[in-house]
Amino acid sequence: MIEVKESIFDFDKKVWNDLVPDNHPFLKYEFFQALEESKCIGAESGWLPFYLTSPSGVLPIFLKSHSYGEFIFDWSWAQAYEKYRLPYYPKLTCAIPHSPVSAPKLITTKSDQTISDFLPTIEELSKKYNCSSYHFLFTTQKESQALRGAGIQERHSIQFHWQNRQYSNFNDFLNSLKKDKRKNIKKEREKLHASDIRIIQKTGNEISKTDADFLAKVYLKTIEKKWSQAYLNQDFFTRWLDYQKEQIILFIAYDNDSPIACAIHLKSDTTLYGRYWGCLKDIPFLHFELCYYLAIEFAIKHKLEFVEAGAQGEQKLLRGFEPVTILSHHKIMHTGFARAIHTFIENEKEQLAQLKIEYEKALPFKKTSAQ
Repeated sequence: MIEVKESIFDFDKKVWNDLVPDNHPFLKYEFFQALEESKCIGAESGWLPFYLTSPSGVLPIFLKSHSYGEFIFDWSWAQAYEKYRLPYYPKLTCAIPHSPVSAPKLITTKSDQTISDFLPTIEELSKKYNCSSYHFLFTTQKESQALRGAGIQERHSIQFHWQNRQYSNFNDFLNSLKKDKRKNIKKEREKLHASDIRIIQKTGNEISKTDADFLAKVYLKTIEKKWSQAYLNQDFFTRWLDYQKEQIILFIAYDNDSPIACAIHLKSDTTLYGRYWGCLKDIPFLHFELCYYLAIEFAIKHKLEFVEAGAQGEQKLLRGFEPVTILSHHKIMHTGFARAIHTFIENEKEQLAQLKIEYEKALPFKKTSAQ
């Protein structure tokens, strides 16, 4: 029996968090609490939550009136619907809001619970709200297997993740790279370290409201630079950095005593997730230091297996981040559009498979001990 709840406050925090696998920060009660309280999810934001609940798991899914904040792009599909005067919105989207993060969609520690158990309820919600489609973004291999078995179209995209191969320290990682790539990273770090820039790492009670305000400031400045959409607000950052401070690591760069840049990372039991970065002053190599090199150092020190540093970014390749195929699944209700989108996705898969091969050729790791 699947029950549909409409607010995180319909749950007991401890009961929810006991279901979270891998201590995953983006599945925690506190993350959804900060999103709801700051109105970064809800009817006003176009992310209306439904929490599909079984005795042993929760599947958050959202009624969407747009495609912002998803990072698996379907804008061209919406435009095609509009061209034929058909509504693409609303749709249902099962994803971590506003973040391109790999995470189970089904929050459970039970191996006998599968995402397929929730499909009849999702179908009912889709009909109730006249949805054009429903979507599962950044799914796990297990979830993708179940969704493929249910006949739901699989789509591929690519991210770049760093993998810890039992490195003892950052130099050990550097020694796994080809000579020229190793030399380039050392040069980037030396130039930054020779400057007057000072970098401080903060976590837990070291993080203040002032730090949250600064992170919000540089986040919004980055959005403004990119002519992008601000999905989050200052209220969210204030709450988030308070509620989840034990899982948050901030790297803040100072010029004299003034903060000029910041990057936020969150840790699970296995992975460090790099999310939002921003700066008030352009300093060469500072982005790489805060978002990549310090994250790698932290992961090695704390014996984490992976660093995920967000979407896109081919520059990550030369810094040891490897191409990873990201899975999503899409159910299109309109028969004609379903066929057209199926063809598009299959062609896209072939192109991405070739692109991944090219990315792998560009990886900076030594191929033999002689390099």
